[in-house]
Amino acid sequence: MWRFKLAVLCLVCLFVMPNQAQIQDLLTITVDGGYGGFYRPDHWTPLHVTIQNRGAGIQGRVIVRPETSAGGLSNAYSLPVDLPPQTGDDPAVFSDFLYVILDGGDATLRVEFLNEDDGVLISRDVTLRALAPRDALHVVLSESTNLSNPITLDNVHPAGYRGYTIYWQLNNLPDRSGGLDAVNTILFNDINTSDLDDADATFGAVGIQQIEQKAALRAWVLNGGHLIVTGGAAWELTANGLQDMLPFVPQSFQTAQDLTPMAHFAADYETELSGDYFLTVGEIIGDVLLTNAAGDPLIIRRGYGNGTVDYLTVDPNAAPLVNWRNRDKLWFTLATSTQARPNWSYGFSQWDQGTTAMEILPGVTLLPAVMTLIGFLAAYVLLIGPINYFILSRINRQGYAWVTIPFFIGIFSVLAFQLGFQIRGDRVILSRLSVIQTWQDSQQAHVHQLIGLLAPRRNNYTLSMDDGRTRDDEQNDPLGDTRMLRPVGQEVAVGSFVAARTPIEIQQGVSFTAVDFPVDASFIAGFSTNGALARPAIDGLVTVDLSQQETDAMLRLRGSVRNNTEFTLHDPVILARGVVLPLDTSLQPGEQIVFDTNNETSLISEPAVPVSMEYARDTDDVVMILSNMVPY
Repeated sequence: MWRFKLAVLCLVCLFVMPNQAQIQDLLTITVDGGYGGFYRPDHWTPLHVTIQNRGAGIQGRVIVRPETSAGGLSNAYSLPVDLPPQTGDDPAVFSDFLYVILDGGDATLRVEFLNEDDGVLISRDVTLRALAPRDALHVVLSESTNLSNPITLDNVHPAGYRGYTIYWQLNNLPDRSGGLDAVNTILFNDINTSDLDDADATFGAVGIQQIEQKAALRAWVLNGGHLIVTGGAAWELTANGLQDMLPFVPQSFQTAQDLTPMAHFAADYETELSGDYFLTVGEIIGDVLLTNAAGDPLIIRRGYGNGTVDYLTVDPNAAPLVNWRNRDKLWFTLATSTQARPNWSYGFSQWDQGTTAMEILPGVTLLPAVMTLIGFLAAYVLLIGPINYFILSRINRQGYAWVTIPFFIGIFSVLAFQLGFQIRGDRVILSRLSVIQTWQDSQQAHVHQLIGLLAPRRNNYTLSMDDGRTRDDEQNDPLGDTRMLRPVGQEVAVGSFVAARTPIEIQQGVSFTAVDFPVDASFIAGFSTNGALARPAIDGLVTVDLSQQETDAMLRLRGSVRNNTEFTLHDPVILARGVVLPLDTSLQPGEQIVFDTNNETSLISEPAVPVSMEYARDTDDVVMILSNMVPY
């Protein structure tokens, strides 16, 4: 018998193992991890995975999991892969983004390509280094060949922290806005962005990805990002795919002299930037921050949602700026003068309070009413006590109590179980808390959402963000919900009992899905989502008057808000800088409410206190930036 088993084992080694090795020889995998090898803890980190196949078609998934990775990974993240067979001399190529969240510390992630039987076909290790909490991360996209003095924003960072400049090409841009949340600034210089032009994008897989990259970039700016685009001789190619976000419509270029005003704008009063340069000219949409001596705009700015878009009509990689030793001060001045963001635009950060919010379930009662419990216990005591004794005494069978008491206990146990089952029900209950931001100049909104899943009984559950990305033929833009789903905290029971949570696999594709995660009965599994979605139909108009009363500056708000959705808005509140105005009535579908803070007695007014932001121009010079850094 043992000889037969040995023969079978030899056959496996001869045929199965070489076949597996041959498949691995036909596959190659590369991973561009994070942001030039960095990542920001507790933020989505993109892993750009590329697989080449020179053999038959293969289906499987790319996965990163805690048991095969070292450091900072609490959950598993996977991405479906469908590799076609090689055709001709060129290999079949799969290229997509896998997003992960790391908790902190340096991490080594193993990116594995598994077949349909979960066998590892090929893998690649990638090491990522964690950024400090307030380290600044800047991305430069440029095809410039200037290697002696490249554009760098390393000196733009809060005091006591560091700045990092990462160099990308267009294919490195993530296709979901959450993949850019860790980035402070993105700069486009001398690079062909035509592939990002929605009108020219094709409907193939590559074209759809380009559209999604453009949508992700737009959502990132709307949510508070700082986008810088430069002009000069390459103005047309650089602006092609970004035109709808720019504060300037470039039309041509001309030759000009003397850029010394730009040096003064950057607080460099010792340098004269003389000489000819190419100046982009066109139609101004935004606000002009700086002009040259002839009155031609040099820097135009536009507020876009919570973010800022700056357009430089000159090329910083061309003379005379390319040899300007204080060029980094220009980026510093631009970065520290952007508009302030409201507090709620940063999303959720206090997860303990978020868990408490998820436990609030109006109308859901997991325990019976007190009188029901008292009645149930009274019936139980009466039945196994006085009633049982009375009946057995009447028939002169007191010895049967050894049988009747266990029998009644069993009956009441079954009744108690059925009562609890009926109260708890068999439906999964979702508790959702959403902060949705909209802007007048965009049909896109941004959402931060907490989701609590209350389980009626212990089981494995699957939660999917069915975003349903579709194209709008008129806008040529992906619409719908693009939320990115992540587990948060631990499994929490109603009553604040906390249980440890096992790692959850987040499958990514058209939508994010938490797959087959266990939840105990009456426990709440917590999740968080963020991303872009279609703007809800709520609009209005407001006029702001700033009047001085003694030494206090008070905002006066007058306006109206209309609810064009199909839902009733309960307890609506008007928020502004230092002002909270609760409206006294619900806002019905199609209804409009007019408000004026001067006429409201329920107005809550709190003074807005400036918060200092420390930025360092270099290691020896710390500048306190106080202007327009007032929080909402």
